[in-house]
Amino acid sequence: MNHFSSLSAAGLLSAHIKQDVSLIFIRDTKTFEIPKKFHTYLSIFIAFLGFFSASPGSSYADEQKYFIVTAYYSPLPWQDFYLRGDYNSEIALNGNGINGASGKPVFAGMLAAPKTYSFGTRIDLEGLWIGEVEDRGGAIVTAGTNGQNYDRIDVWMGSGDAGLKRALVWGRRKVLGTIITDTSKPLLSFTDIDSGKINLSDIAKATNTPTTGFPPTDVMDMFADLGYTTDGRSTEAMILDFQLDHNIISSPNDTGAGNYGPLTKAKLLAEHAQYVSLRDAEMKKIEDDKKALIAQNIEWTSTYKVVNEKVLSFGSPKKGEKSSQIKNLQTVLKNTGYMKISGNGTMSLPTVQAIKNLQKEYGLTASGTLDENTKQALIEVMMDKRAL
Repeated sequence: MNHFSSLSAAGLLSAHIKQDVSLIFIRDTKTFEIPKKFHTYLSIFIAFLGFFSASPGSSYADEQKYFIVTAYYSPLPWQDFYLRGDYNSEIALNGNGINGASGKPVFAGMLAAPKTYSFGTRIDLEGLWIGEVEDRGGAIVTAGTNGQNYDRIDVWMGSGDAGLKRALVWGRRKVLGTIITDTSKPLLSFTDIDSGKINLSDIAKATNTPTTGFPPTDVMDMFADLGYTTDGRSTEAMILDFQLDHNIISSPNDTGAGNYGPLTKAKLLAEHAQYVSLRDAEMKKIEDDKKALIAQNIEWTSTYKVVNEKVLSFGSPKKGEKSSQIKNLQTVLKNTGYMKISGNGTMSLPTVQAIKNLQKEYGLTASGTLDENTKQALIEVMMDKRAL
C-alpha cells in the first residue's frame, strides 16, 4: 500500500559496535561503559541472547522508544469530501486502501513503518493501544532522515469519511511506544476511539525542531498536504517540482532551484493556508450535513410514530359502519388524493373506492378493505406527503 503519510515500528534488538570505541549499554536512565577487552565475549553473549529473544515463547524485556505518529486511511469512491479534491488524488496520497505492503488486507490496528522494522512487529502506543506493522510508505522514515528526530509510523484509521475524520483529528503526535512480543493482546479498536474510550485529545500533539540542511518536518508535512512527497526521489527533486509548478523558477538551472529558500517558503505557506481553509470549510460542511441528517432522522421518527398510531386507530371498518375513526380515515384519503369528496364518518362506497385506488397503486388486491398491507401502504403515503 503506497501512501505518503507516515508511521514506523522498531526492531527488537540491535547492536552497532564501532572499531576502537567502547560499548555503551543503556538501561532505563543509567549508563555504564564496558572495557574493550570484554567486547568479543559481550558480542557473542548479545548474539546468543538475541537468538533466544526472537524464539517463540520468549519473555525478553520489551523495548520502549518515542515515535512521531501520523495517520492515514483508505479513500472510497463515494466520499463526501477528499483532501486532495477527488478520489484518484486521494488514492495517490494514501494508497489503494485494500492491502498493506505485506499483502495483508487492511485492518484496525495496522501500522506502516520503515523497512528497518519487520512485518508483524507489534507496538503498544501509549494512550492509543496496540498496532501491528504490515505496511510501508515513502515518507515513513527513520530518525535522522529529512530532519526527522524520531522514527515515524503511520496508523491506519479506517475507510471513507469516518477514516478521514479520525486521521484529521489525530494529526501528528509524539508518542511513547513499546515494542512487544506478546501476540495475545488485542489490537486497536475504532469503536474505542469513536465511543471515547480512547480519548485522542489526551495525547499531546507533536512539536518539531528544524534540522539544519533540511526543511523542518512540519514543512515536509505541508508539502505532502499539497501532494508533494519524497517517495522515490530526493527532497531537492520534490522542492524543484513545487517551484516549477508555482512559477518560482523557470528552469531547473535557475539559482535556488531545489532549495528551500524565502520565495519557496512564502509560496508554500500561502498555498497551504488556502488548502487548510478549504479543508476546514469542507470538514465543517460534513459536520453540518451530519447534524442536519440527525435532525431529519429525529423528525422522521417522531412523525412516523404519530402516523403509525393514527393508521392503527382506523381499525378495519366494514361498509356501512359509522364512527369518528372512519371520519379521520376519510380525511386522510382526501388529503392524499385518493378520495375526491369529504366524508361524513360512514364507510360509504366512495370511501371503499378510495381504498381500492390506493391498493391498485401499490400492487395490492383491490378488496376495498383496510387490511394490514393496505395500512402499511397508507402509512408510506402519509409519510411521503406528511399528510397527518
